[in-house]
Amino acid sequence: CALVGATYLLLVSPRLLPERRSVASKMENPREYTMEMLVAPDSPLVGKSIDQAGLRQLPGAYLVEINRDEDVLPAVGPEQRLRAHDRLVFVGIVESIKDLQNFRGLIPATDHVFKLDAPRHQRCLVEAVVSNTCPLVGQTIREGRFRTRYNAAVIAVARNGERIRAKIGDIKLRPGDTVMLEAHPSFATQQRNSRDFFLVSAVEDSNPRRHNKAWIAAVILAAMVTVAALGWVSMLVAAMLAAGLMLMMRCCSAAAA
Repeated sequence: CALVGATYLLLVSPRLLPERRSVASKMENPREYTMEMLVAPDSPLVGKSIDQAGLRQLPGAYLVEINRDEDVLPAVGPEQRLRAHDRLVFVGIVESIKDLQNFRGLIPATDHVFKLDAPRHQRCLVEAVVSNTCPLVGQTIREGRFRTRYNAAVIAVARNGERIRAKIGDIKLRPGDTVMLEAHPSFATQQRNSRDFFLVSAVEDSNPRRHNKAWIAAVILAAMVTVAALGWVSMLVAAMLAAGLMLMMRCCSAAAA
């Protein structure tokens, strides 16, 4: 009898006991955002397949569908060719949102990003959790005139793991929604104690890159390597001169230089 009882406990007890998970295991599936990116008309991605464009295996994100004119292309295959003005719907974590913001040839699908006061390279990404006292609750982002009210553009929304099937401007905000914003860094300080948001935090190292200055930066870098290789100046001096030129040509900020 004792042998039967012991066997029963070994086989059945694991199913009766509650599952115990560590904090680390609970954090394995971080908050995921739904985000739309637009293929720019002059994008180098036009005509390339999803695989060739490098959009098939993005770390921390996946391409859910493509909105093309009035058609929706779900379960996008690797051979699908991209066209100008395609709206790409991604689901991903914060780090992947940062990567997509800087992906050459893609721009945020919301045009509100281009109507903010601060130049784009001076902005950063900010996460904000909508409170139950936010005056925009129950309204769409467009109806609530989010950009005008907060001088910030919503580029992605996370809702408790739910896949939000609406364009960014048509999403009705609910308490607890986490919005990813593109805004001036001062937004986080100004709204930190606001009753409109439960939590506001800036995302580190999230300033959009200036792709239009990339060729200038490449020339400066090549010149730095050349003068140092020829022995005209030391590598340290060459690097300092290059950093100064980068600042003068506005290729980067003082902190980055």
